[in-house]
Amino acid sequence: MNKVIFGNNGIAVVKGAVCKCSFGDTPNTLSPSPLSTMEVSGKKVLTVQDINIGLNIPPVSFTTCKGIPPTPAIPKPPCNIMLTGDWIGEPCAVKVNGVSILTDKHQILCSNPQVTLGSGVITIENTGQ
Repeated sequence: MNKVIFGNNGIAVVKGAVCKCSFGDTPNTLSPSPLSTMEVSGKKVLTVQDINIGLNIPPVSFTTCKGIPPTPAIPKPPCNIMLTGDWIGEPCAVKVNGVSILTDKHQILCSNPQVTLGSGVITIENTGQ
């Protein structure tokens, strides 16, 4: 199956896409907003506004956070994802309900206040296509 590529903007991200946090142990899947109307190969497309914890990204996302210093009581601190803003990347000319679609070239920052090593960077590992 051919992937839908939007020029230099990248490959469209669809339901079931896999993302990874630079501080996380485990990749996770993404889901589009229920309002998404565009489909690629029968799967709904995500937009740059799909950033809701619990709706678009599971709340216990990447298992352990390597950005939080371990303690004797908590040797592997859990990931408590907190996103900063929207997905970052070149806006795509293709839009869903007036909002740019999400592509494999986008990323978003995690701003958990417990993280002492900077922000985690969440990237698209597999577009779901």
